[in-house]
Amino acid sequence: HQLLTQIYVYLASLLLASTDLRKAAGSVMTDRDLSELERCNRDCLAALEDIVGFDRNGSRLPGATTSQQLREKGAHWAKHVLENPIAWILCFLYVMGTVVSGYPLVSGVATAAGLETESKYFYLTRVFDGLIYVFLPQICVLLIRLVQRRPLLHRMVGRAIVIGDCPWVAQTAEAFLSKIFACSYSATGVHVYSGNPADHLVHRMTHRVVRGALLACGRPDGRLSALTSLESAVCLSVNQASSIQSIGATCESLTIGHNPYKLPLSAHAVFLKGNRPQYLCEKALEEKRRKRMSSNALLGEYSNMCSQNKNPKDIREKLQEMIKAREEEDARRNLLKEAFHHADTDGSGEIDFEELKIAFQHAGGALPDADLMRVFQELDVDGGGTLSYEEFQKIMDMDILQVLTITGTKSGNASGLPSVEPSSEAYFGEQLRQNAAPDAPMAKMMETQNLSMRLYESRVASLQRAVAFWVLFHEMGRRVANFWPTVSLGLLGYRMDRTHSIMRIATTASPVSGAEVRDRMYVLALLKQWQMMGRLIDNATQAWQLKKRYEKLFGMENRPLERLLAPINEAKPALSPMEAYGRKAYSPIQPFTGDSSVAEDDTATIKDRPSLRSAGSSDTEAPIAQME
Repeated sequence: HQLLTQIYVYLASLLLASTDLRKAAGSVMTDRDLSELERCNRDCLAALEDIVGFDRNGSRLPGATTSQQLREKGAHWAKHVLENPIAWILCFLYVMGTVVSGYPLVSGVATAAGLETESKYFYLTRVFDGLIYVFLPQICVLLIRLVQRRPLLHRMVGRAIVIGDCPWVAQTAEAFLSKIFACSYSATGVHVYSGNPADHLVHRMTHRVVRGALLACGRPDGRLSALTSLESAVCLSVNQASSIQSIGATCESLTIGHNPYKLPLSAHAVFLKGNRPQYLCEKALEEKRRKRMSSNALLGEYSNMCSQNKNPKDIREKLQEMIKAREEEDARRNLLKEAFHHADTDGSGEIDFEELKIAFQHAGGALPDADLMRVFQELDVDGGGTLSYEEFQKIMDMDILQVLTITGTKSGNASGLPSVEPSSEAYFGEQLRQNAAPDAPMAKMMETQNLSMRLYESRVASLQRAVAFWVLFHEMGRRVANFWPTVSLGLLGYRMDRTHSIMRIATTASPVSGAEVRDRMYVLALLKQWQMMGRLIDNATQAWQLKKRYEKLFGMENRPLERLLAPINEAKPALSPMEAYGRKAYSPIQPFTGDSSVAEDDTATIKDRPSLRSAGSSDTEAPIAQME
């Protein structure tokens, strides 16, 4: 996951460095988004250290409160799994003690109190002792729960654990927990399920919610305006599952997330420290002194920020509003045309950047020259350095969201190895807020960070929740695995890092048999040989055609070209058979070999060339035969 994040940052930086690539891909990402993601990605390491309880060097962190909370919850859930074998041990001790001593509990107390064994009331004590033997396992389980302060009305069967989060977190946590309990004894086995609480968890799992089911659900950070509705859906699923009751008991739910608000119906909650700067929406809530709000309250608060105008009360006001808007639009169009023609001094129908600044100021626009240049380059599709009236109108029709998106992207080139500098702002959006106009709506500025918030959730926050699940389940599995050697004095036990398959690497079965692979390799080898033979024939044919063309061009049909080169060839050192064959096959001008029949008739085989056969040694005969 982290490697994919690094690859994503690298590819996004390449895309943003080239204006042409950004336009071709239709990218809506800005350098500001990438800088904020890089800051969150780097700060994530300290948050993970607090989750696992160890630093990057492997040393234990004494003040890791998040890790301590996760391990406490894991130990608590391990008690649910271990209650059955503990109850068996208590039953064994009670049966052995009462049978060997001959004094069951009620009868022994009655005898000690002076009740005669021949009394008719003594048989009543034996009835109570019989009932104790019949319901002894249930009695032991209730005593264990009473001592451990756990719910008494949970089902006294094997536990089912349901994991809810985004698909990749839920599935990896399910695989991790299943692997930990793969070698566990049946008395401490668990059933593991997973689902997406924002999608299908309710439809797939709520009918399986019974008393004592364990539900672990990850919550997105709803304090971010882009994730508030997502967290609200997750909380709704958890509340719906937790509200299903039977004889006054329900499932035991646990939520893991960054929003420090505990759901009323959940039994446990672990809050993660994101270790990141606040976003602009969080800063706005802090200025309003809003802290620890539920997802529904956050959703209402952000909706109030986004709503600016009140709805008209009747149809008359609606019509008046439409007429007024139409008049203002016509007046604005006339103003734009006047500003454009005022700046277009040469009457060409197009304006350059200097003329754009004049027209922009004349129309009432206010942007720094650097930001206006970026907008100019963004709309100059053909790269001619001028804008038409339609393109100028697009600039003036842009809202604050479009302008901030364009000005947040820097133009550059994709040469070299790009690097992304992390954001150094006190809170994300600080410079955006400072550079925006005083009357710029807060909702629009918050909306420019939606992509950055979603990237933070998918690449950073989800990773922290996944690691938190692993710490929780590892502690749970470790407690269960250590229980058996402790109670059996080392006779029983298993390794939770192994499975019954004894596989260290799980691979997907190949859909092709080994015989098919072997046959395919043989066919490919034959094809390779045929292709090599075809290339040799093509080269020889081209060399022969080229030689004939030279002889015809210089009028040497009756005097082969090799005869003219005889003095040069005689001065050269003698060629080996392999070199002679290579020269014959690949050289367009063949050396004179002394055999005119071979020089004139190139269709003769190597067997008819005495110069090769006579000079060839035993070491070269085999390769020559193979080439033939």
